[in-house]
Amino acid sequence: MMSGKLKTLIAGPGPAPRGGTPSWRRWLAGAVGCALCTALAGCNTTGSKANLATGSIDSPVHAERHPITVHHGAVELKIEVLPGVHRLSASQRMKVSRFLSTYKSVGAGPLTMALPRGARNHAAASGVLQDVGRLLNAGGIPRSAIESVNYSAERQLRNPPLILKYSRYYAKASACGNWSGNLARDYKNKPYPNFACATQNNLAAMVANPRDLVAPRAMTGSDARRRMIVYGKYLKGEVTAADRSNDEKSTVSDVGSSK
Repeated sequence: MMSGKLKTLIAGPGPAPRGGTPSWRRWLAGAVGCALCTALAGCNTTGSKANLATGSIDSPVHAERHPITVHHGAVELKIEVLPGVHRLSASQRMKVSRFLSTYKSVGAGPLTMALPRGARNHAAASGVLQDVGRLLNAGGIPRSAIESVNYSAERQLRNPPLILKYSRYYAKASACGNWSGNLARDYKNKPYPNFACATQNNLAAMVANPRDLVAPRAMTGSDARRRMIVYGKYLKGEVTAADRSNDEKSTVSDVGSSK
């Protein structure tokens, strides 16, 4: 009897009694349910310490970490005026021409010409100012962009200068050199503090006119003469492309050949 009962327990239960579910099936269903609940609870970690973001999400970009700021600044050129000298010297003329060329490219606002008042060289400064005016006309700077003022010369200055001044925009990024973190142990692979700082500073230095970072410039007018020439060739059925020299007609197959 003992061996029969033991064999029955090992082989499996007998037929289910009527009107109910076997106890071993109820136990198995409960165990499976507990296992599923535990697995789902482990996947759905929503505690305060959960961090589901990767290194590329919610990380400050280089433009926010090292922004380029644009500010105003004054540029001035002081022209020495000696009594009795009513014209610019050759070196002064070169400096003024370079100054006016820079004003045309990056200047913001009017060009101010300050004449010393009440000084011994006032008459000479007036003559030099007329010479500067001729350079303004040659450079194509309109009179509406020029502002002439007088300033009181200091008594200790024997020959106060003629001053040319204008405002311009300057672009500057943040300072570099923040290596506070240890990149060898940065396992999150996030941007380090000095990341893209040199790139931002180089961009700020290379911008031809920092004013373009504040607002776009208006488009210049098209060349009507060139447009009519191309259109006339188009009506005649001629080639509208510009002529190319022999140096520009090389092809990729000719590079490195013995011809």
